[in-house]
Amino acid sequence: MNRYDSEIEQEKRQIAEKERLYDANYPNYKRLIEKCMKEERYPDITTLFEQKDVLELAQMDHDFAVLNIIVNIYRMELREQTTEHIWDHMHTMEDMISFYLRLKMYLWRFEFTEDQTSFLKFASEQKITIPCMKWLIHTSSFKKADTVYKIAVWYKERQYFVQAFQMILYLNELSSQKELIYCEMADIYIQLHEYEAACNCIKKIQYPTKLLEQYKQRWGCSLE
Repeated sequence: MNRYDSEIEQEKRQIAEKERLYDANYPNYKRLIEKCMKEERYPDITTLFEQKDVLELAQMDHDFAVLNIIVNIYRMELREQTTEHIWDHMHTMEDMISFYLRLKMYLWRFEFTEDQTSFLKFASEQKITIPCMKWLIHTSSFKKADTVYKIAVWYKERQYFVQAFQMILYLNELSSQKELIYCEMADIYIQLHEYEAACNCIKKIQYPTKLLEQYKQRWGCSLE
């Protein structure tokens, strides 16, 4: 047996071992995860995805790969102490996976078609959290900064100022358009009657352009 035959045989054994592990683990872990979902024991699912065999399943199987994404989003939501969570009202793996893939599809439709409402309507109806929104954009968006800005404006227009400000902060990580970012922050503060905070935002603009003048005309004041 030459070296290549040996490598082929070794690869066959590895594939067979992966198939054995998949057949042994997938049904049991699926039942366990759905039991945790029905009982709303979401931290237990998070712990489960720290196990080596479950993470290996996520590398072999699409369903577990998506669930691993969901777990990471849930961890972000816990860190940011959101009141809603991505697991809420989901009781089967199929429901959870379908929900996430639908959300991603709406995002792409938002970016590449004239449909600017389905994504935001779905996100609002499903109470999508900001951590979930940020993860989705970070991993799936093709036009990150532009998409974040549009979402921030959508929140602001509906007076969801906390969400709008969080998206502007995220935009600050993605975009070099600092004048636009600070103007949008100031705009939110003005609508909240926090004029000193708005003024502090404006002072951070190092090289003002006509954009700042346009915002000032909208505000009806200079904030000097």
